[in-house]
Amino acid sequence: MGLDNYPRPYPCEAKGKAVHDKDGKIDCDAADCWFRNDTHVRGLFGSYCWFRGKCLDWALEFVGEEELAARCYKNLSAIRAGQFGRRLLKLADTLRKKPRSVAHGKQANGAKSKKSSGHKHEQELETSSESDYEEALKTIEGGGRWYGKVAELGSGVKAWF
Repeated sequence: MGLDNYPRPYPCEAKGKAVHDKDGKIDCDAADCWFRNDTHVRGLFGSYCWFRGKCLDWALEFVGEEELAARCYKNLSAIRAGQFGRRLLKLADTLRKKPRSVAHGKQANGAKSKKSSGHKHEQELETSSESDYEEALKTIEGGGRWYGKVAELGSGVKAWF
């Protein structure tokens, strides 16, 4: 199942900056979209303010955060979106500060420590490449910034799947 997230209401419409084309669609370039220069993974339609939630879902599951991954499929108010964004940024920061093996309960000799999380994705994490792990962290950070920005602009988040 796919998933995209988008601000609702669109900030450009809510703040009176939206420019509509002849078909009634928002012209993001003409509206000088606040998300134009952001580096988050864009949604299916390529609109600047849409976020590819499926990528965030994958990244959160990859690091064993199924509860947070499920939240990507929820519609959120601006307040809840801001809280979720901060939680994602805190998670990414915490994971960056820990050596990957410690963060996921793996001892130096390859044995699982007693602090092992027991998540179903733990084996995948232990055998994945460093670039996969870094990509997951970048996606989580990007999601945190996106959710935070949506909230700062006064919008909630809708999930489209």
